[in-house]
Amino acid sequence: MPKDVRLRTIDGSSEMEFRHSQQNTNSQYTFSIDLNKRLVEPVYYDAIRKYLQQVAEKLNESVVIGRKR
Repeated sequence: MPKDVRLRTIDGSSEMEFRHSQQNTNSQYTFSIDLNKRLVEPVYYDAIRKYLQQVAEKLNESVVIGRKR
């Protein structure tokens, strides 16, 4: 199961949260991303690129579903 993650840009312009919750046999995954600025200053381009790369990696993780026997 993918782990819960919370990422934030160094300038606070964006925050991503990925959560997993489970009740009995039901699993739920929640993903949210908040973008607080429409424009990003050039000084933050590299940081934003790394942040978005981490977001993409998290969203591309596989979830394996199986039954307990």
